[in-house]
Amino acid sequence: MSTTSISKGLVLTTAALMLAIGAGGIASAATIKKEPMRPRTQASLQCSAEANAKGLHGKKRVAFRHACLRRAAHHA
Repeated sequence: MSTTSISKGLVLTTAALMLAIGAGGIASAATIKKEPMRPRTQASLQCSAEANAKGLHGKKRVAFRHACLRRAAHHA
């Protein structure tokens, strides 16, 4: 094999990889579009405030807020 043949193969391989990476980046950027955030309800804000007052974090906070919001919806 000559040096020219190896160089052409390397250039073509590099170009193909760059195109594949670029196309993948465009596709993933298009799928990242998020829905606009909805405003938080008064019940959600109240439940968060209660969780803060109790010093809850992580799974305990999630469980507390879930139960709190269910109670709020039941009373509504």
